[in-house]
Amino acid sequence: MAALCGCKGDKEAASRAAPSPTAQASNKALAAPSGSATVVGSAALPATSATAAAGPLLSAVEELALGARMDCARKSDATVWCWEPGKPAKRQGISDVQQIAVVQGFVCAIHKGKIACTDTQTNATTPITLYRDGVVLAGGPDGYCVRTEDGVLRCGLKDAAKNEIKAPSGMPGLKNPSEFAIGPVLGCAVLDADVWCWNNAKGAGIPKTMAPIQNPQGVAVGQELACSNTKEGEVQCYPAALDGKPRKAEGWTEVAALSMAYGPDGRDRLCAMKRDGSVWCAGLKGEGAGVELDTPSRIEGVVDAVALGTGAASHRCARTKSGNVWCWERGQASATAVTEAP
Repeated sequence: MAALCGCKGDKEAASRAAPSPTAQASNKALAAPSGSATVVGSAALPATSATAAAGPLLSAVEELALGARMDCARKSDATVWCWEPGKPAKRQGISDVQQIAVVQGFVCAIHKGKIACTDTQTNATTPITLYRDGVVLAGGPDGYCVRTEDGVLRCGLKDAAKNEIKAPSGMPGLKNPSEFAIGPVLGCAVLDADVWCWNNAKGAGIPKTMAPIQNPQGVAVGQELACSNTKEGEVQCYPAALDGKPRKAEGWTEVAALSMAYGPDGRDRLCAMKRDGSVWCAGLKGEGAGVELDTPSRIEGVVDAVALGTGAASHRCARTKSGNVWCWERGQASATAVTEAP
């Protein structure tokens, strides 16, 4: 999966109620991994007396898609569970799903090669016209991209005026990308040994090959940077203007995957899953052409991570080897485990 944005702000996160001592004690007793994490019913909220009710951890998760107001998980039984905020509930009418994405008020899914997007408020589902079966799906703040069975990358936008998702169009030159992500300003894809990016602010622009990064593996895009992790475990980033050379991020090593969080202040925050299953995040320093990643710090409570959630949100989530989900708000140093209703 890839990335999108809708963005809860840091001020919103800071204004939420702090956990009561009773809730904190109850949550710590429930926490499975070590560290300072707590167990809550929402990936997007800190523990409170209202949200910290005991319950089993959300489990058997195989994919995470994050949104500004709703997060979703695809389970191993091909069902979809979402929360906005609160305890995850199974989405009715969405089953036998192969991949999911959250696009500002919609949950989109590939079902037997076909894409359909469900309005989270009305539950009305709209099929998306594809000329080939969809294989890989990624969402962003204002649209989505899908790689179809013929290898072509196709991207579509959300029509905000009509509140509907449009059919996608093929992206010139992008066939069989191994990874792709969509952000509020840019879209990027890894194709063979190159990174391709396009301006995504007002619709799909024309992709162009970026200055070379040696052995790019994955890609994450934000409002100021587009970053790629390499085969060697390093991280290199391009400025959003797409007119500069990549710059190596110092202090980022042994990286296996990336995911970008967004903030209302226009500043990105990059998170990385390392090869040992730990998760590290950092904000930016500098301005304009001189912007770069700061030194990363570890997110406490996340162990044995195997994948990072992607999508348009100010928070991030990780899926662990055991199939559970741990999430943290932008700027927080510890994660919370997502639980189901008891």
